[in-house]
Amino acid sequence: MQTVLLLIFVAASSFLWMISFGYMGFLLCSARRKTTAASEPPGAELPPVAVIVPVLNEGGNILAKLSDLAAQDYPDELLTIWVVDGGSQDHTCRQVEEAASRFASLRLLRARESNGKSEQINCALASIEEEFMVFTDADARLAPDCIRRLVLGLGRDPSMAVLGALVEPSTSLPEEKLHWWLLNLMWWLEGRVWGAAKITGVCFACRRSLVLPLRTGTRGDDLHMAIKAYGNGHRVGLLRAARAWEIRAPHTRREMLMFRLKRGAAYMHELRHYRLGPVVSRPGAASLSVNRWQIRGLAPAAMTAVAAGLGLLAVGAWVAPVLATLMFLGSATALLLSYKRDMAAKQGLAALLLTLARMIIIDGYAMLLISCGIQARHSGRN
Repeated sequence: MQTVLLLIFVAASSFLWMISFGYMGFLLCSARRKTTAASEPPGAELPPVAVIVPVLNEGGNILAKLSDLAAQDYPDELLTIWVVDGGSQDHTCRQVEEAASRFASLRLLRARESNGKSEQINCALASIEEEFMVFTDADARLAPDCIRRLVLGLGRDPSMAVLGALVEPSTSLPEEKLHWWLLNLMWWLEGRVWGAAKITGVCFACRRSLVLPLRTGTRGDDLHMAIKAYGNGHRVGLLRAARAWEIRAPHTRREMLMFRLKRGAAYMHELRHYRLGPVVSRPGAASLSVNRWQIRGLAPAAMTAVAAGLGLLAVGAWVAPVLATLMFLGSATALLLSYKRDMAAKQGLAALLLTLARMIIIDGYAMLLISCGIQARHSGRN
């Protein structure tokens, strides 16, 4: 019995470490061997850009969003803002129409029969001619140079189809802040090493001809575009110099769980249902495989490892559980020291370890529920 428990514990712990800390370590080591990208050339020519803002009942956010876009340092004559309404029942459209008198580049498009953001986006394509497009949510706020940096980043690399901004949540919840820091780090590394980053609808830019239109029934338009890009041999990256903030962020751990259920459901739907093209890059396919295993396997592996570890301790075999605990603590400590340095976090290491533990429990519980198909009642309209 002890031998069986030991084998189960070693297998589950090894798998858990490899698809979490091991995967991140591999990406970090690989990224160090990559050459640094060229800096932004002075006086680089800027192309015409269409900014797409899909909305549904965003009366409380839309004016602030329009002011945010008006503050961008992109030339006004090259920027057209399209607010694409999906059937709002509040005063969103009226506010946009009134604001159009002050913003010459502002356009309102009504997609009354749409059933989600993907249909709003596809509806907008018939009216838009620009090749370079920037997508941003109504509840997102952008640094003044965000759009310019994203568009120039796309222009420097003809193989780059989609380029996302670095996102920070506007919340004091430490678990959510750590969650986004880890996502930004992993997505940036995946883009730098494999050209297979993930992006979020908070803000990203794309080449229209390479990723649009969207497939009918798409639930995660941002991830769909990313997978479609490297599924057809193109690159997807994350630009850390382009910064955006998510205003509608969770402020309690319960809200964080609901956010993970909603977004994780859409994320998993795209991972399961997208069929890669015939010229998919091997790194892109490998990245997707790891992401699928992370969502499907992390929670069951953790539960198996804990159960087997407790069984070993019960029979007096403590060496393997202690060694595994030290391995995970050492990896977590190294990661949190980087977080503390990057974010100038004032929390001590012990507090950060507790924050990481709570974040893992919340994210793991959400993954487990999604894997069991329990996310439907939380997912809502995307």
